[in-house]
Amino acid sequence: EGFQNWWPQSRLAVRGYVEVLLHLRDILSIRRQLRERLLQQPPDVFVGVDAPDFNLGLEAQLKARGVPTIHFVSPSIWAWRPERIEKVRAAADHVLCIFPFEPAIYEAEGIAATYVGHPLADVIPMAPDRAAARARLAPLGIELAEGQPLVAVLPGSVASEVGHNGPVFWA
Repeated sequence: EGFQNWWPQSRLAVRGYVEVLLHLRDILSIRRQLRERLLQQPPDVFVGVDAPDFNLGLEAQLKARGVPTIHFVSPSIWAWRPERIEKVRAAADHVLCIFPFEPAIYEAEGIAATYVGHPLADVIPMAPDRAAARARLAPLGIELAEGQPLVAVLPGSVASEVGHNGPVFWA
């Protein structure tokens, strides 16, 4: 509550090298406009949510101007591109981590970090209700015996993935 959406999320919800390149001009324009707006009217605090390639540079510029910065969803420096920890150091006053092992990595480097978990971790059950899932499939003509495996193959999570993979699924 109290947040304003300055650009539709659909203009930023891109993944993969090709899709990013196709939308790069628009993404860079949004980032430039956002930077100018935030530098002209600095917020009390800036919270960059995920998207480290988009947010860390912006956070670093705001931090250099004295704006406290928080980065939510640690870049997976423990998995690949560990050198990004230096970008995080320059950009974020504090990192909010979704995995419990991440704060120790940052703290060892002198970067403040807190484990906050994932917002859906307590909403989505770890063990699905298999009987309920089978009951929901029955009206679709899919009847599975108890213990019979069911595998879901999904086309993707962003518009370009669904657009690219969808025709194979709908054929």
